[in-house]
Amino acid sequence: MPLPAVTRRTARTASRTTRTATRSAALLSSMTVLLAGLVGATGTAVAADTATTADTAGATESATATVHRDSTTPGLTAEESDWRVTLAEHPEVEEVWTHSPSMNRDIPLLVRPASSPDAPTLYLLNGVDGGKERNQWFGKGGAVEFFADKNVNVVMPVDGRNSYYSDWYSASTLDRADRGGQTQKWATYLAEELPGPLEDALDANGVRAVLGMSMSATSALQLVEDNPGFYSAAAGISGCYDTTSDDGRRMV
Repeated sequence: MPLPAVTRRTARTASRTTRTATRSAALLSSMTVLLAGLVGATGTAVAADTATTADTAGATESATATVHRDSTTPGLTAEESDWRVTLAEHPEVEEVWTHSPSMNRDIPLLVRPASSPDAPTLYLLNGVDGGKERNQWFGKGGAVEFFADKNVNVVMPVDGRNSYYSDWYSASTLDRADRGGQTQKWATYLAEELPGPLEDALDANGVRAVLGMSMSATSALQLVEDNPGFYSAAAGISGCYDTTSDDGRRMV
């Protein structure tokens, strides 16, 4: 005998809830592994940071991001700032905005500062929509709750939709032109422009990791490959890592 329609709907809802809980558990498990890598690297933070600075000195000295912790990101529309619901739900999270020289745009971040100075920093990269509403690590990802008792700076850009957080060779139309949207230089921003001034502002210890999901899973691991020694740990979840295959090209 077929199940009644109400029963079938209830079963589908339960199935979706189970899948969501499973994905959330996987995300939190990855955070645990990354956190272990960060803590393990803390003792060698100065040496690692010194080597990295020497490797990237030409880029970082010539152009770094400016960091603002005392005001909200200017010029955003209501749709572009719908992620601010997270600030109302989690007062321990700050909105920080930065200006990227390479993209000539103001980029908002959500930051959960560490409970004390000299802590490592974890960069969380969002999926294809760049962190819209609650579709981001501090929303449905559960990062705020997970790191509540951990002394780690947690940083999440809420921008970069459809960009793969990479440097593009040609202009794009992903965002408004008046926000620098025709220039996509996310790899430059994330690895060369942002970490130095932001981690200084947070009194961080120079040890960092990066975690991406979906679109940005590929980006997180590419950042590590392109910047050897710069990150102490990295992970990507549900990413497309072989972008030169037929399936990978279709994904991109």
